Amino acid sequence: MANEVLFLVEDADEGGYVARALGYSIFTEADSWEELKRAIRDAVHCHFEEGEQPDLIRLHAVREEVVAARGCRETLEERNWQSYSNALTTRLHARLAAICV
Repeated sequence: MANEVLFLVEDADEGGYVARALGYSIFTEADSWEELKRAIRDAVHCHFEEGEQPDLIRLHAVREEVVAARGCRETLEERNWQSYSNALTTRLHARLAAICV
């Protein structure tokens, strides 16, 4: 398996994206996805010594969305998607807790 760094990427409250590495003190942000990838590469390059650079940088994008519940009926597909999304979020939080301890 290649040496890699995993970043958790979320939408920033003020727009754009924020990213933080799991297991390393690396944090960056940018207005667009392409700018974020460049910023992450630069941050990783600055964080690691020459010869210790990871082979891969993995980005895990997490998106939270709030939808009004009143006045609408969700479809079966939406309900199934929400169940899948909740299960995925629970697994991600467990994985993050295990990595960050």
